[in-house]
Amino acid sequence: RLCAGGGRTILTAPRCRTVVGRCDWDVVMILEFRTVQQLVTSTFATEALHGVADELVVAMEPGWFRLGDAAPEPQAEIRSFDAHTAYATPSGLVGTAAEAAREGETSGTQRQVQDWVGDSAFADKKVWHLNLLSFSGDGGTEYNKYARVMGRPGGILSSYGARSTMASACLATLAGRHSFDRAIFVEYPNRDAYLSMGADEGYIAAAGHRHRGLKETYIISCLPDTVVV
Repeated sequence: RLCAGGGRTILTAPRCRTVVGRCDWDVVMILEFRTVQQLVTSTFATEALHGVADELVVAMEPGWFRLGDAAPEPQAEIRSFDAHTAYATPSGLVGTAAEAAREGETSGTQRQVQDWVGDSAFADKKVWHLNLLSFSGDGGTEYNKYARVMGRPGGILSSYGARSTMASACLATLAGRHSFDRAIFVEYPNRDAYLSMGADEGYIAAAGHRHRGLKETYIISCLPDTVVV
């Protein structure tokens, strides 16, 4: 039924946890359609999904990066975190240590990070994080200051063995109560790499641009079992 409108499955992640954002999402999928009209008229967009309490369908431009290239080797120390230290350690991704952080909106809550760290399915596995971004009124200017620090050669992201695997402009929300400007997938070698990056002093300093630059955001940790380039 997912492909009844001519689309094909690109990514499926049946095991997910929201680590930043107001709502909890359980499954992430990316489907490819030749045109927006094909998506709009597909059964996937026009029929309610059986057994789903809430859904978010966002049309976005294609934007895979070079997945065939190897991810960078971590250069920074990757620490080990448990349910206590994941929240107690100052972080730009969890809690309010970073300037302008809004816990539960632009940074993770104690419940979110402890539930994630306590989920054995995510232990010692490569994780993909879907970042859904709704910019503040500046159109992304403030957020881009953060992105330049993160993504430049030898920047914070690559120092923890992480890389962006997709960056796409969001065109329209077809189902759901949220709208976004950009979708980014980031691959981390493991859960502790993400938490270690968040606790990096350089990251905490840069994260203020991210928190100020976002009106709404989600970071959804995924364990994909299908990725088609």
